[in-house]
This record gives sequence, C-alpha cells and structure tokens, in this order.
Amino acid sequence: MVCWRKFRTGLLCALVIICAAASALAQVTETNGMVRIEAESSTNRISRTIGGVGYSWTNDTATPGFSGTGYIEAFPNNETSTTTVATNWQTTSPQADYTVTFSNAGTSYVWIRGYAGDASSAGAYIGLNGASPANARIDLQQFNAWSWANTAATTNAPVSISIPAAGTYTLNLWMRDAWLDIDRILLTRNPNFSPAPDPNFWRNQNIYQIITDRFFDGDSSN
Repeated sequence: MVCWRKFRTGLLCALVIICAAASALAQVTETNGMVRIEAESSTNRISRTIGGVGYSWTNDTATPGFSGTGYIEAFPNNETSTTTVATNWQTTSPQADYTVTFSNAGTSYVWIRGYAGDASSAGAYIGLNGASPANARIDLQQFNAWSWANTAATTNAPVSISIPAAGTYTLNLWMRDAWLDIDRILLTRNPNFSPAPDPNFWRNQNIYQIITDRFFDGDSSN
C-alpha cells in the first residue's frame, strides 16, 4: 500500500502523509453503446522514472467533487517536480490499465473527467492494448474545477479508439502532464454525445414562480 496524499492551495502543492487505499480491481462491460469507468478502479498500474524522478498514478481524495471513492493523480515522488511527456509515452510515462469488454466492433469516443490547476497539468494520453491511436492526447480546458474533455487543446478532433471485434481489451491511460487528476473515463459509440452538463438543459436553469392571491387583501368576496 502506498501512503501518499497531496493537498492544493492555489497553484501550490504540498504533501501530507496518509494511507491511500490500493486501487480496486474492476472489469467493465459496454452497455447500450457506453462504458463508464471510475479512474481509481484500474486493473493494473505501471510507475515510470522520468529524469531521475519516479511518477505514478496514485489514489487521492484531497480535491472534493469526485465521484466514486476518489480519483487518481499523476504523482511524482518529489513534490517539486513537474514534467510533460511529449513522445514515446507508451514506454516512458506512468500508465493505468482498465479491462473492458466491448459488445461490438466499431469506434468508441473517449472522454475523461479531470481536474487541472492550469494548462501545464492538463494532459493525458489514451490507448488500447498498449498502442495509441494517431490522435491520443486529451487536454482539460477548464481549470481549478472538475470538467470533461475529449480533445487536445490544439484541435477540435475528438479522441477515439477502434475496436476490431467484440471482446475484452485493455484500455490504457498515460500521463502527459504531472499533477493531473483523473476522476472518470467514459467511452461512447455516439460521436455527438457529451457528458458535460448542458447549461441550456432545463434542470440547470433558474425557474421562477409567481404566486398571486386572486382575492384582493384575502377577501373572498372580491
């Protein structure tokens, strides 16, 4: 069991020691064209050393607003370290794996829900069975809040993976930027679907009611 935890004040990060629960093992299955994954429920994790500093996806609960039992963070073993992995992430960057059973062949579009302090801690890469698609990078584009994303900051092209046949595969998540928090991963067959809250949806609107007394001064004879 790894005993790490981080708390965040503004852009400053510090360490306090607590015992973080080991990752839960989970296999998820596609249902109605969709797969929902709690990021902390990985089936395997691989730590990697970059520039002499160890990095790993580590369970955390310090930032409120997560779903499930927590989230994972791209965590260096030196709290002052920051890095961005721009190439060869499949073999050089910390990795989290998820066993997923797909019902059908086809394209699945990938969304992540995460938290980033700024653009320097906002990116991750996606892959399948250890290989990344040509467009593998996802960047959060809202900061200091939990948010969903499925594109890189430099493009509007959604990230997707190709499932060659129905069956069980390993979905991979790699760190691009240190200190990124990931809460959930969602796969969908629908290219137009978005898990992000729609501000125009009626449940997100302020609804006002005006109640009037049809009797003047409460007098029922009016």
